[in-house]
Amino acid sequence: MKLTVRYEFLPKRHSLNTAVVMDHFGVDFEQGQHVVAEGVELDVRPGDVVLFVGPSGSGKSSLLRATAKEVAGDAGEAGVVWIDRLALPEVPVVDGLGLPAAEGMGLLTACGLGEAQLMLRAPSELSDGQRYRYRLALALARRPAWVVADEFCANLDRVLAKVVAFNVRRLADKRVES
Repeated sequence: MKLTVRYEFLPKRHSLNTAVVMDHFGVDFEQGQHVVAEGVELDVRPGDVVLFVGPSGSGKSSLLRATAKEVAGDAGEAGVVWIDRLALPEVPVVDGLGLPAAEGMGLLTACGLGEAQLMLRAPSELSDGQRYRYRLALALARRPAWVVADEFCANLDRVLAKVVAFNVRRLADKRVES
């Protein structure tokens, strides 16, 4: 797939405040677009784990949205699950996955929620990091063609983020093999 991501630099709505900001920073109406990526070739296939890295504000999220839109066109909207857009059912997390108990426990463990007391809690009783991992498990339980995660594991400590990333890679490999 070939991606170009750009957006208009100017404010969507002109106001006194936007005029002051533009004047203060020397921005004029001739500075049209901010280009994040121009003609970037991405060879993305099922089973791939793709990530975009760069400094804050460099356009990683914009590039991710454009990539997700492109793969959604191939897989259909139902084939793409955005982790941060998933609603959390207010039931014990092991029930919320809609899987048999053993399969659900295995998936929760792979996502860093392997303790019995975590599997029995409702999402509202989990920490932010635990809720993120639960959303990841929910997304994987749906078996979509693509799982999209912006700021993947950003709210986890480094060790746990490595474990979860390793397990996601392993799950993706299994999915391709089957």
